[in-house]
Amino acid sequence: MELISLVTTSLKETWTSKKKIILGNWCYSNDIDHGDLDRLEKEKSEQILKIEYHWDNREKFKNDYERSFIIYEKLISKLSIKLNKYHKTNYTESFWEIIIGNTVLKIIQVLIDRYNSIHTTLKTIDSAKTINLNFNYEHFIANDSKELYYLVNSDEWNHFIYIELIKFLDKSNKIKIINNTIKIEKSNFSNNYNLGIEKDYIFKKLAKIILKKLRKYVIKINKVIFFKPSISPVVQWASEIKLFQIPSLLLFDYSHKRNSYIDNNFRESKIQSENKNKIEEFIFNYIARLLPKTFIEDFKYLDLESSKLVSNSKKIIFTATGYHFNDLFKLYVAKAKANGSKYVIYQHGGVFGVAEFSSIERLERRIADKFVTWGWKDSNVISNLIYEKNIIDNYSNKESRKKIVLVLLSNPKYTHFLDSTIVGSQITKYFSEMNQFLNLFDNDILSNVYVRANKNSWGWNFVDTLKRNFNEIKFDDTNTSFLKSISSAKIVISTYNSTTVCELLGYNVPTILLWNKNDWPLRKDAKPIYDKLYNAKILHYDNVSAYNHLLDIQHDVNDWWYKMETQEAVSEFANKYSNGHISNAKQLNKIIKRI
Repeated sequence: MELISLVTTSLKETWTSKKKIILGNWCYSNDIDHGDLDRLEKEKSEQILKIEYHWDNREKFKNDYERSFIIYEKLISKLSIKLNKYHKTNYTESFWEIIIGNTVLKIIQVLIDRYNSIHTTLKTIDSAKTINLNFNYEHFIANDSKELYYLVNSDEWNHFIYIELIKFLDKSNKIKIINNTIKIEKSNFSNNYNLGIEKDYIFKKLAKIILKKLRKYVIKINKVIFFKPSISPVVQWASEIKLFQIPSLLLFDYSHKRNSYIDNNFRESKIQSENKNKIEEFIFNYIARLLPKTFIEDFKYLDLESSKLVSNSKKIIFTATGYHFNDLFKLYVAKAKANGSKYVIYQHGGVFGVAEFSSIERLERRIADKFVTWGWKDSNVISNLIYEKNIIDNYSNKESRKKIVLVLLSNPKYTHFLDSTIVGSQITKYFSEMNQFLNLFDNDILSNVYVRANKNSWGWNFVDTLKRNFNEIKFDDTNTSFLKSISSAKIVISTYNSTTVCELLGYNVPTILLWNKNDWPLRKDAKPIYDKLYNAKILHYDNVSAYNHLLDIQHDVNDWWYKMETQEAVSEFANKYSNGHISNAKQLNKIIKRI
């Protein structure tokens, strides 16, 4: 009797049997019609057993979220010692946390998710087989933090990790691993992802050469260091001129001849865990294999480069997103902070201060001296108090408009950070719900719908599915700015809780919000404001409610939008959560003075 196949990813080389166990909906990503997922599963019910997704249990999600930070604190401490010994340095734990914290937390949360999937499978099945593609683990060692971000969202990387987890967990040999004898080269999959490498045009290359020559001088002279601050360059440079400093650009752009050598002795060494928990044991055993080369083999180069940039004078270092992927910047920040500089992170996501779970916010507030918010207040934050209601256009004179912008979510198919959002297999449920929502629309309304979806589909084909299912709808040009797109709209429907919501309500754009309440859990102090949005019929938790409201207001959107109850809810939200648009140098410098 042929063993049923365990399919862990969408890699078709592993789909070898008619009867299959599907680890998660991400396995369908290359060929599923998401709008008809239920039908597909029904038709294939005799052939497919799908493993229940562990984080559909929101209590388990909450527990694993907290667990990830417990493991994180232990691991940062141990890795600091290990890396100091390896590099013959004497940096503090807080120093190393700035450099590796974001990456380490990402790896921890990714491995907890993948661990849970295999653990659930082993509890569910009696026997199965799975194909092990012949990858070399060295192919999955990222050059830097940015490349790691793309790798953990690739089918190949995840296939490799799932196989390693089966070897680690399956002591009863429930799952027979069938080794594929054909060796797969890295080039076969690395080209499927833009691994953080941008095209360099001639003028950009020239600019980089010039700026690299000047950056040491600029960084040492300037009192405030701006790097990826999520502020208009014009505003930033005007601010710098008022501060009597040199406008900066590409200060931490770096490229170097990467070390091809892999230190297997270091990477295969395990970190001892006092905890007998199997998840923690696996993470501690595996973490050294997955760290980018910038922290191990190529660290000396970045260490030297960052030392050239650090001065004895104290600085204010201001960023929003520079911390995520630029490893040279992180090393510079760690050294500058050690010399007394202040590290300021400016909020760059709409769910900060709102979401019950926000890994990035929690981490950034750990390492920043000050955290600048979009209006909300908490400990250790500076709120941007300069609130002005923004109106991007006079909607009251635009009743002739017909355009309805539908903003869709685009999440990676593999979980890579734990936040108040849909993760893993849950995204196909979201796709199905959006398909059902559009099925409610009559043709006249549907013909005015413009879908705005992220350029990066992350391997999902939902946009193509919509094009097949709904000939009437149009698709917004994503090369057009979001603000330009919505300024010509009659109304915007946003289907997830994010920066988009802050922009829409901050600019007082007529908006309907639609999402499943359970998928986007809020922190306690945010709930009253969201309740007001709900009572004003701005926020809806089901398709029918949102569509019926659209029908009710379609002939006079302004009558509803400019009612006192509606505007009070919008203003209260915007005042607390949408005050993030720093529009001029005076405003920016006021914030700088408060640091």
